This record gives sequence, C-alpha cells and structure tokens, in this order.
Amino acid sequence: MGAVSADDASKYIYGFRKDNQFSLLLSFASHAWQLRAEDEFRDRSVAAHFVYRFQLQLAKSFGYYLGTRFGFRYSFPASRRSFYTLLLPGAAAGIVWYINASWQALLGMEVFLERVPHLPAQEGLLPGLSLSSYAAVLALEHYVSLNTAVVAAIAIDTMRHRLQRKHGDLVESMRRSGVRAGLGVNYHLL
Repeated sequence: MGAVSADDASKYIYGFRKDNQFSLLLSFASHAWQLRAEDEFRDRSVAAHFVYRFQLQLAKSFGYYLGTRFGFRYSFPASRRSFYTLLLPGAAAGIVWYINASWQALLGMEVFLERVPHLPAQEGLLPGLSLSSYAAVLALEHYVSLNTAVVAAIAIDTMRHRLQRKHGDLVESMRRSGVRAGLGVNYHLL
C-alpha cells in the first residue's frame, strides 16, 4: 500500500488534524555532562519514547497541542560505565502547522523528570538522582495512511541539578546539554 495523497486524505480529513495523537519514537542523542568543575564527560544514548498529545485548532492551518512524554534511555559514555535513565511523565506544549492532509509540522517545549539510579562520576557512582529536564522540539509528520504517520524529530535538551552533601550543604550544580534526533510512528485517533 502506497502513501496516501493529500487529495485522497482530504476526503476524510476536513482540515486541521485535531484531537488525540499517540507516538512511539526511537531516538539517538549526544550529551555533554558536567558533574563538577573538574568532572566532565560526553555520552551517546539510545532512547524509546511514548508521546501523547491533544491538538486543537486556532486558525485555518495553525493550532496548538498539549501532551506528555515518558520513556527509557540507555547511555554509553566513552570512558565510564553505561547507565540508564527513566524518563518520567512530564508536560509538553507547542504549536502545530497543518501543511495539508498528509503533512504537519510541530514546534514545542517539554519539561519532564529523569530518574538516574546510578550516575558514573570520577570518584565512583553518584546515588540515585531525579533531574529536571527541558527540551525544545521540532518534528515533521508525514501521513502514509489515513491515520498513521512517519515522524522525524530533533530536540535540544538541557538539565541542571544542584548536588548536595549528606548534611544539606550545597556542593555545586551539575549540568547536561545535548541534541537528540528520532524517528517513529504517530497514530491519529479518528
């Protein structure tokens, strides 16, 4: 079965694709970490994300979405132990440009928590951390059938966290920044 044309889809989709959207994405990322002033490393990671969003129309070809994302990431630092991260549900919001019945583009922001059970540091493993992360996301969706699309996305993300000693004294802040790119499928619940 070939891709659905904009003309064929427009028989069933009368303008903006609104309501419920579900996506499953596989992404690859590169991050730079700074745990302390003298403790820096880079990693590459692979992640699986489940995304839910609800879209509403604002004008003829534009709308907005609200949603959530959660998932799992496995990181491979060059000189340290590999580690995993749980991507806990967070909030996502953005704008949608309805190009035609086969194409739409999204630009949005995400805020979510990441749970890292053990983070490899120079002096050993840091105990479990919950980290607040922020991301700017750009995605393009191409509908290959009436309600199923192929998704390509790129995101720039950042995280800051204040490390503390056992007695509450502030040690310093930890940072991570990077870029992720992903491919996946989107299902529009008609």
